[in-house]
Amino acid sequence: MLTLAKERLTVRAASEALSESLVRAGVTPMDALHAALASTASADFFATTDDRLLRKLKSIPGLTCQTMPLLALVSEVTK
Repeated sequence: MLTLAKERLTVRAASEALSESLVRAGVTPMDALHAALASTASADFFATTDDRLLRKLKSIPGLTCQTMPLLALVSEVTK
């Protein structure tokens, strides 16, 4: 999957603010930053193998990317 990456992201004020709101909603700090960076960078998808994180992120408004299990993303990008 990493070979498909096309850019590196930098933490900016918007991603930091979203990350802090995700932490307040119960997401761990590293997961919150990862999801916030994806969302503020206008990523189409945020994939994870962590089912608890996936359920939590799907219940939190404000993310602009679609959250999904990693295997679903593999199916999506190899269509």
